Amino acid sequence: MLLTLNFIALRLLLMFLPAGFGIVAENNVPEVLPIGETVSVRWAVHKGDLDGFAKLTLEVPPFLEVDLRSASGATFSFEGQQAKLIWMDMPAEATLAVGLDFTALPGFEGGDIRPVFSFVRSGDRVDLALEAAHVRPDPKTMPLGVAHYHGKRHVDVQEGGEHNVRLQIACEPTAGFLKIEEELPAGCRVEVTESMGSTTSVLNDVLKFVWFEAPDVEGFDLHYVLHCESIVAEPWQGHIAYVSANEPQKKTIVQMAWAGEDFAEVAQHAHSAADTDGHEETEGNQDERKEKDDAAQLSRSSSPSLATTTPDLDYRVQVMAAHRYVDGEWMENRFGLKAQIDVEEDQDWYKYTTGQAKSYASARNLRQDLMASYNFPGPFVTAYLRGERITVQEALALSAQQWIP
Repeated sequence: MLLTLNFIALRLLLMFLPAGFGIVAENNVPEVLPIGETVSVRWAVHKGDLDGFAKLTLEVPPFLEVDLRSASGATFSFEGQQAKLIWMDMPAEATLAVGLDFTALPGFEGGDIRPVFSFVRSGDRVDLALEAAHVRPDPKTMPLGVAHYHGKRHVDVQEGGEHNVRLQIACEPTAGFLKIEEELPAGCRVEVTESMGSTTSVLNDVLKFVWFEAPDVEGFDLHYVLHCESIVAEPWQGHIAYVSANEPQKKTIVQMAWAGEDFAEVAQHAHSAADTDGHEETEGNQDERKEKDDAAQLSRSSSPSLATTTPDLDYRVQVMAAHRYVDGEWMENRFGLKAQIDVEEDQDWYKYTTGQAKSYASARNLRQDLMASYNFPGPFVTAYLRGERITVQEALALSAQQWIP
């Protein structure tokens, strides 16, 4: 794709180490990146007579993807907003020149690209921070009037039929109308305790929060209390209605509860489920090598007396993690995947999974198919007990299933 760059930033940095060795780094990264288009850039490190191991790490802002065009003999990986080029033995040429493709995805807000060049000198590793390149989105290519909303319902059940409800709304807002409706259980009295400036009403057991101008924030919470004669046996329905790109949109609010359990059982399992919640990921990305090592050890030592099937246990495949919510339409447009995508939130990360299998082998096969057919950034298998994420190692131990590389 031919792209005319109005402004090409060339940055040179000369750094002298104590022994008098000099390194020069340069790049032609433009300051402005168009949303949804690919820009080819060059990054070069003039290393002189350095030889042996070296690594160039580029830490990039969220929603900026990096692909490889040329690597001067390096291996390349991109994961967790870090692009890494590794040379086990640098070529003899004085310059390491790599070609990269930058693609700014919807949601990109700009930031710094921070490069670090690592090498070995006199038996010691040196990590040299190079000058950062600042990038920002091209406002002409940003979607106009596009909004995304995603809602989750958390219910804290109390004795005597009181239900404390929190609606957690994550959004990419735009000015305009917003309505949230909750179709409440019959016979319950509702008390709104946090409305975020909306107009609220209750008619025919439907609670409405209405804004003629949606809150200009990336997320907010709504709170209300249901006073019922007894604990509600089943979750109720809720929806978010809004306008995006002049088209009406309607999203279902997701009930955060264990699959197959009613609300009367939630309170009994809350503490035990919290104990099994293994957050095996850091910043949205799992250390897959550690999972493989630990899972392989478990598969060799699992007791044959354990049941081989666990009804409340299932496996999925995580395909992506990001700091902002995107919907299934965006996933289909970006990656071509038409399967159902489930979203879960962990601190400030949104994690996207697909599939549901009772065996690790089936989930592993799905992961292999996804890796072969789509350009997801390193899909991996996840495990869930009663709908709550646990480590794959725990799941293998519970079911006595074998880990498959």
